[in-house]
Amino acid sequence: MRFQYDPLTDNNVKINDRFEFPEKLQLDEFLKKADTSDPADYVLHAVLVHSGDNHGGHYVVYINPKGDGKVSCLYYNMILSVIPVLFYFDIFYYIT
Repeated sequence: MRFQYDPLTDNNVKINDRFEFPEKLQLDEFLKKADTSDPADYVLHAVLVHSGDNHGGHYVVYINPKGDGKVSCLYYNMILSVIPVLFYFDIFYYIT
C-alpha cells in the first residue's frame, strides 16, 4: 500500500520512498521444477508511475516496447489513485 494512516494528522499520507526493481527477472529458483528448455526469464516491459495524492494526480507510463532498453514515455491525466505497477513479459515474447 502506498498510503499510510497518520494518527497525528488524522490523514492518509502518501509514502514516497525510493523503489528499485530489476530490468530482468529470472524466476527459475521459485518453480517447483525448472525447465531448462524454457527458462522463466522476464524483461521489464512497462512501469506505471503516479504523481499526486490519494485524491488524484497524474500518471506517467514508461514503456520498453521491444525489450531493448529503449524507453518511451506516455503521460496520462486522471483523477484516480492506484498503486505503482510493474509489467514484465516473458523474454520469449520479444524473440517471436
